[in-house]
Amino acid sequence: RLDAGNFFDNRAGNKKRTYHDNRFGASVGGPVRLPGYDGRNRTFFFVAFEANPFGVPQPRLLTVPTLRQRQGDFSELLALGPQYQIYDPATIRPDPAAPGRFLRDPFPGNIIPAGRIHPLARNVMGYWPQPNLPGTPDGRNNYAVPDKVAKETYYTLTGRADHSFSERHRVYGRFSWDFWEEEKDDLYGNEATGIFLNRRNRVAALDDTYTVSTNLLFNARLGYTRQLFPERRRSQGFDLTALGFAPALVGLVPPDTATFPNIRFDNYSGFGGW
Repeated sequence: RLDAGNFFDNRAGNKKRTYHDNRFGASVGGPVRLPGYDGRNRTFFFVAFEANPFGVPQPRLLTVPTLRQRQGDFSELLALGPQYQIYDPATIRPDPAAPGRFLRDPFPGNIIPAGRIHPLARNVMGYWPQPNLPGTPDGRNNYAVPDKVAKETYYTLTGRADHSFSERHRVYGRFSWDFWEEEKDDLYGNEATGIFLNRRNRVAALDDTYTVSTNLLFNARLGYTRQLFPERRRSQGFDLTALGFAPALVGLVPPDTATFPNIRFDNYSGFGGW
């Protein structure tokens, strides 16, 4: 409750986002009475479990095209200065007055004709949300990601056993397992963004200690560690033909691994990431 609000949320007048952190666990340990040994405690065990599901707010300030810009109308930007002029790439031609240079014509009124916008591009644009902030005069920073939360799930389990063969000879074994999953970066509330990250750790150890004499000790230890980082995009299994990609191209991507394309734009927030 004492956490400060995000700077951009405060500027936009949004309320402070909720942060949840839950941590709980249990442990048990004690002696194990094995047959064939005297009454003294020679074997001990210990097991501990801990869980930590929590959610971290993900405030983001992004830039998405306005409704007019999605229709090809950038006339408002041209009113801010000539640096926003958009030129028609289909009119590139050699400059007769300057060999080695080229000319191209501007789109009248800084408006791209509707027929020049590719159907695939229209489909991709449909995954952008509408602006929810006024933004800067040139349209930047006009979308504050709603109350999205990175869902974090963490579990860990550790077990250990100690056994004393004698006062001079002792062994122990330990095993630890943990799992951490992150579901995050869902910027638009659809399949265009978002990722699942996992960390899976396995650790095992075996230790044998034998006291040979008052000044000589034998210690052998074997350890094993493995760490996996599997990940997948929220859009894994995405049907690329729905965007308008040619079947010949889509056929090169295994359906179960296809994702929303990684698309980046100057000045606008992008898609995918894989």
